[in-house]
Amino acid sequence: MSTKTTLFYLALLGAMAHSTKASLSSDPVSQQRIAVLGGMPPLVAPTRANELLAALQKAHLPATILPPQNLADPTQFNAEKFDLLILPNAAYLPGNAETNLLQFLQHHGRLLCIGGPAFIHEVFLKNGRWSLRHELLQNTQGHPIFDFQNADPSSWNRAADSPNTQVTVVKEPSPHGTALLFQFENYCNWANLTAPAFATSPFKPGENLTLFWAKGAPNTNALVMEWVERDGSRWITAVPLTTHWQRYVLLPSAFRFWEGGQGRGGHGDLFHPQNAMLWRIGLANSHAPMPAGNHQFWIADLEVGASPYAVETAPPDLPTLCPDYRGYETSQGEWRPVIRERGLGLADQGRPGRLVLPAGITNPNEELDNSRWLFVPLQGPYMGTCWGGIALAPHQSLPSQEALRDMVLRLLQPAYIAYGGVDEASYPFQTPVVIGAKLISNSAQPQTLRLRWHVESLSHSISPPIVRDFMTTVSLEPYQQTLSPTYTLTDLPAGEYRVTITLQTDRPASGILDRLQEPFRVLPMKTRTASLSHFVRVEGGEFVLDGKPWRPVGVNFWPSWIAGQRVDRYQHGWLSPDEYDPVLVQQDLDICHRLGFNVVSVQYTRPDEAPALNDFLIRCRNLGIKANVFLAYAHPLYFDPEALKKLLDAANLRGNDTVFAFDVAWEPHMGDYNQRKAWDPQWQQWIKEQYGSLTHAEEMWGMKAPRDAEGNVTGPSDQQLSQDGPWRIFVAAYRRFLDDLISRGYAKVVQFLRPYGPLIGARSGYGGNGSPYVAGVAPFDLVSGAAHLDFISPEGYALDGDWPTFRGGGFTAAYARWAGNGKPVFWAEFGRSVLPANPQHLEEQRSYYDKMCRLILDTGSNGTAAWWFPGGLRIDENSDFGIISPDGTPRPAALRLSQLAIAELPKAVIDPKPTTWLEIDRDKDAQGYAGLYAHFLPLYAQLREQGEMPGVRTRGTNTTTATVPLTAVGDLPLKGMEPLQFVNGEILPIGTDAKGFPQRFLLTNTGEAKWLAAGAGRVGLMVMSQGRLLGILPLTEDVPRYGQLQIDAKQIEPLLSPHPPASITLRLVLQDRSDAPNRIPFGQAITLTIGNASS
Repeated sequence: MSTKTTLFYLALLGAMAHSTKASLSSDPVSQQRIAVLGGMPPLVAPTRANELLAALQKAHLPATILPPQNLADPTQFNAEKFDLLILPNAAYLPGNAETNLLQFLQHHGRLLCIGGPAFIHEVFLKNGRWSLRHELLQNTQGHPIFDFQNADPSSWNRAADSPNTQVTVVKEPSPHGTALLFQFENYCNWANLTAPAFATSPFKPGENLTLFWAKGAPNTNALVMEWVERDGSRWITAVPLTTHWQRYVLLPSAFRFWEGGQGRGGHGDLFHPQNAMLWRIGLANSHAPMPAGNHQFWIADLEVGASPYAVETAPPDLPTLCPDYRGYETSQGEWRPVIRERGLGLADQGRPGRLVLPAGITNPNEELDNSRWLFVPLQGPYMGTCWGGIALAPHQSLPSQEALRDMVLRLLQPAYIAYGGVDEASYPFQTPVVIGAKLISNSAQPQTLRLRWHVESLSHSISPPIVRDFMTTVSLEPYQQTLSPTYTLTDLPAGEYRVTITLQTDRPASGILDRLQEPFRVLPMKTRTASLSHFVRVEGGEFVLDGKPWRPVGVNFWPSWIAGQRVDRYQHGWLSPDEYDPVLVQQDLDICHRLGFNVVSVQYTRPDEAPALNDFLIRCRNLGIKANVFLAYAHPLYFDPEALKKLLDAANLRGNDTVFAFDVAWEPHMGDYNQRKAWDPQWQQWIKEQYGSLTHAEEMWGMKAPRDAEGNVTGPSDQQLSQDGPWRIFVAAYRRFLDDLISRGYAKVVQFLRPYGPLIGARSGYGGNGSPYVAGVAPFDLVSGAAHLDFISPEGYALDGDWPTFRGGGFTAAYARWAGNGKPVFWAEFGRSVLPANPQHLEEQRSYYDKMCRLILDTGSNGTAAWWFPGGLRIDENSDFGIISPDGTPRPAALRLSQLAIAELPKAVIDPKPTTWLEIDRDKDAQGYAGLYAHFLPLYAQLREQGEMPGVRTRGTNTTTATVPLTAVGDLPLKGMEPLQFVNGEILPIGTDAKGFPQRFLLTNTGEAKWLAAGAGRVGLMVMSQGRLLGILPLTEDVPRYGQLQIDAKQIEPLLSPHPPASITLRLVLQDRSDAPNRIPFGQAITLTIGNASS
């Protein structure tokens, strides 16, 4: 933009700000610098373009109509000729114009989109008529890739999440040649067939269309089709079906990236047809939710082909405009952008840009009015320009002349606040508060601008009110970003504040170019430390708060701005200092409060998130909402106490009773074989500890242990974990090893966290408890580490079907009660994606929530947090599990969950007494819990239909070490040294003396049988050295399942005199059973070096 043009628009802006009529400059440079895209009949009538032109001219803004066919021509449309392009109906764009339009933006041209979503319809001029791309593609002729008449689908590879799902393919005649009828019996979550791999891609050079005819049964409204490229990248589309034959012509963009292919799936990446290797077809709830049961669809005349209208590029990455998932449609039919990146704070860890809402510039009370908006890029090829939009439904009239003029001049102004405010969302008392800003130039000329900060107290408790004002001038070079001076406030008392930043030019009587305001708080001198009575506690299988039962119902909370957010920013974390927006967070928490939710689950992963977390927790406290806070560094297998302490101390979480619980492991699983192999050394050590030797272990297993390429003992394969077979006993031993490995890790984590106050849990439901398709990656079993957790947290993703079938999933709650020995059951996640969020999918989500709420009540579970709050696309997994629409409207599922929170669970019966028992054996199936779930789900469902309340137990339940069956893992009789099936224990050294020896030993009963302190079957702590028994320390009391007992290490000293050995080994021992050897060692063994303890 030239100097004279810049001055012209600044003059208009100043005139507008002072409500005086601007005069049109006579300078020819200023003439016709605004292009209004003309009509594209019959799709877009010229009427709106003409109305816009008249309104602009009446507002003294130089404008002209740009013929739409000229938009693609860089000689007719470029940033030298025009400063601004206005699209009267932004949903339509000439199909070959995108490249030139983006060039215009990269050369500092501005764009105003009216209506939307932008660019969703590419249109082409043919024979003097504008047509949609898909209309022109309908008659495309292709060539077949399969001969369905002679094909043999029985040889195609079948796969499904459930072993009960059967897929058959039948050939049938159709109006379009031989059709394949795909029949799915007992469908659950996904099922598909994969045709044999192509030697070379079926797409010839230049071909990119997938063409076919299809129809579905009345209850099958979609099929899922997939192409897999040679690099392994998977590209999937959901194809809506009707009961009538329809022809489908799919462009590469119809196939969305799913997974695979190193570096694939980023913005702008598309399916590459010339690299196609596999074709797959079926059903998948991840892409097209479908009720469980039987389904069928037909497909015929599968072809690939080419068309001159099939050349496409990925939607441009223009935040707040497109892709269309960056926004949402209101109930009035207006497309608006999701509000995020408003420029709050001084941190910059990769801000893509700033959303400016002009209504908030003129009226701060309308700071969240997104009916008009601008986006100012702060990085990438578009720095130095901006674009914006006006929300307008197709049936609505153009905005007022004043609003239109304001938008045009805001877009054309020379500078903006890039971001600004305070450097932290909250401050400990007497910590300096730093304020500042960063400015960005959108002008080719140097500028001098005025910045003003106004700080004011918001808390009624601060009297008299506090006000601070600062002002400075900032010099800004062309198209550059410049930080302002910062100011420090050191005398603010505890309370809430707001800083307002305004930007003006240095011209006399300048109007306000930009405004930004950010709330912050100064914390009290001491963060409130509650008495233990105000923490949520566990008593008798209930959560208890202030002496009364507390029933948590809520949601996994990510704020509304997550919808459609760029993956790197999503992964960066919404509590990050350059993302956190307390105004939007408060708006979302208010929704939770109105729905009656009393708990939210959040993630806390880095110390720099602490100021935002503190602000968030105070906002929760003010609404009576507790927080279930996931902590990084607390995973039982990757525990980092130093990093965890820094994390906890940064937010001063010790004693913060707004935190209901610490979530220490997020959907933990061991991973596939290559990941599990990292634990082979511990596995080898465990074999020696529990069996005495590998030879004896292999004798018990009835098979040789597998070896890796170097000949070392390794664990089971993915197949051995996911299918039952002759390796069952070997896998049972490995699963017991995982139980011990995990539990011993949790022991250390919980010992570290216990002084901080909150309860401790772990969402152990990776893939949904019981889902067979994740058995091969070894999800943590609910019993693994349950001795150390305060409650048990399954996930509901394996639940589906009609109510009688869904009800059978209550077996997981019964199993959780057994696993936790009666501890509360808190469903940490459940949910259903509604992508795309149409009425049918929203009803399916509501129905699923209804069944889940009924199941929680039916099983006497204690609470839940649904997955998740924000509606809209989650890009990295192509899903929409949200229960709140992007416009803040609760979806039907949220209303159903609200009913559970307010009216049902508070008065429900928790943990009803079983009337019958299901006796389980964890070692009966190599699939682990997935095998148990498949077996017991129908039995549990049948018993509930008969009015029974099933409980879960084993042969070891309610036994003691005097009465427990003495069998080894794998249901084997004892032959020597083997891990006992129902008796287990851990030894945790605590503290160290001056010589480095532990001060105490914490013994934990991690098995089922109660340890007896005296008589037959009594348990003691055996002290040995080099295989020689030094003595056995007796227990001072009986220890029930999951009970703990501390032993003073000084009791060991007499056993070491007069010549202490170099090291000792401690292990628990069961004694004096008449039906067994005199001494049976069991559980963990730890070796300690005298003078330098180690385990």
